[in-house]
Amino acid sequence: MSAETKTAWNNFAAAYPQPSKRNPLLFLTGYQLFLKRNHYCFLNHGIETEFMLLPEMVSLPFNAPTFYLTAGSNQIDVTELYIYNFGLIPNVGQWLQFMAVPYSEISGQFFEPIYATLEILNTYLDGFFLNLDVPKGNPDITFSVYLSKPLNPGYNYPSSKVRYMGCFTTKSFLGLSDTPNSYAGQSGKIVKVKADETGLEFGEGGGGGGLTCEDLPACPSFITLQTQLDGIAETLINLNQSSIPPIYFGLLYNHYCTRGTGAASILSEGWHFPTMAEISALATYAGLPANEANKKVKIASGLYWNNITQNNVFLLNLKGSGIRSNVGAFSSIKTISRCWTTTFYTGVKYRNMAVNDNVGPIDVSQPLEEKHGFSITAIKDVTTLSNGQSGLYYGNDGKIYRTICINNQEFIADPLCETLFRDLSPIPWHGATPANYFTNAEWEALTTPGVCVYQNTLSYACENFSFPI
Repeated sequence: MSAETKTAWNNFAAAYPQPSKRNPLLFLTGYQLFLKRNHYCFLNHGIETEFMLLPEMVSLPFNAPTFYLTAGSNQIDVTELYIYNFGLIPNVGQWLQFMAVPYSEISGQFFEPIYATLEILNTYLDGFFLNLDVPKGNPDITFSVYLSKPLNPGYNYPSSKVRYMGCFTTKSFLGLSDTPNSYAGQSGKIVKVKADETGLEFGEGGGGGGLTCEDLPACPSFITLQTQLDGIAETLINLNQSSIPPIYFGLLYNHYCTRGTGAASILSEGWHFPTMAEISALATYAGLPANEANKKVKIASGLYWNNITQNNVFLLNLKGSGIRSNVGAFSSIKTISRCWTTTFYTGVKYRNMAVNDNVGPIDVSQPLEEKHGFSITAIKDVTTLSNGQSGLYYGNDGKIYRTICINNQEFIADPLCETLFRDLSPIPWHGATPANYFTNAEWEALTTPGVCVYQNTLSYACENFSFPI
């Protein structure tokens, strides 16, 4: 770096101080800004880009750009990076946290980030797209964009991070919507931008954003794609006999959570909470000796049980998730698993399936009060699986659970870890203050659905877990 270049960048750093991400109280030097600008040029444009030797101050135009989660004329395909970061494609109607960092190709300046909560307007058979409506007068501005995992409208996820999804460069701003009427189409050809970007022409190849069908679920292409996606998910799930993301101890729900129907249910359509009769049938199917039946349904891991004599031959993955008592106290982690049934006993008590870390029966003999916090599993209304076969359950949060068929009943094969009802509203998890968890007294006072994580420790629930607020 020449003395002239070094002086120019040092002056630039003094005139336009830019804080460090790691420590906002420290500001980047001229040399660091030189490296940062050229790093972003290389990231966005590849090895063809030229080094910026001398910085130049510019101003960001007043009119702000607008971003949409749908395909359009100025789109980038975020499908691959989104699946890589979050393991799924979100659904239409869900919301994502969004951040865009405007950056000047001329000056190397990074302007204030643009934050928004965007609704997913469309997903397509060939991908998931982010579209930019940029005002005129921004020819040199690049927008690096970031998205979060799905969230509920009006809510944020504490510690939720946005992930890099790509950038809009000058070439992305070329409008493709002014297609002349004379472009009536040619068989086997597509309309594309000329190399000099002066207009449109026919070219070889196929594809394009936004393949749709009037009746999407019946579309043959959609059916093929869904089959492929299910196959990938099932392969991943069966490789480690867990769910996506991996479920640890899951969450603890009071019995009120099992009573909602339709949009107010915490289960997906086509699934129900087990009855005592269905759990008794499972216990009978486990066979004799009955006092060893529970080892067939418990995961054989010291991470989840103090005693690891279980063999999990049914692959149900029951874990020692512990309980929260009717007065709010946590206990019995790695010692007991209790799952609610819908079978009423007397007063305010309901039956539950219980297995402990010692070899013993699959027990439904001890009814407990509805205010207790237990694990939840569910059974599919009608299964097409044979005994021992695995399937998939899609939760309201976007999680994908492995399922297993036992005695012609298809069970969710991990403790439920859902924080949303079917209508995507949050299951209550806090008291008067959203930043706090239910106190013991608040838990005891509940007469409506409530959910918690053992000892209010998020790492017990599942990988990268957080509650909505």
